[in-house]
Amino acid sequence: MYVLDEYRLKGFARSIMKQLIEECGRNETLYMHSKVELQEFYGSMGFYAIPEPALPKTIRDRFGFVMGNLQGIDVCPMKRDPSAADAEKNN
Repeated sequence: MYVLDEYRLKGFARSIMKQLIEECGRNETLYMHSKVELQEFYGSMGFYAIPEPALPKTIRDRFGFVMGNLQGIDVCPMKRDPSAADAEKNN
């Protein structure tokens, strides 16, 4: 997800991510690729960095063009466990 500069820091991305988590992540593990500079943002919503081989094969295959070098494109694989939903509600 990308937010244009003039709309950043207004809560739009956080609102969209919370809705996505509510709809899809309550009972399912979520995976994503985060730009390295956004790891902290996504971390605040229960995502954590994982090694590239820990991604499901179907997701890894979509990034085969980087030949196992996601760091080379400034991307970090991340995961959010369903149990993170309870932890987030307490924050």
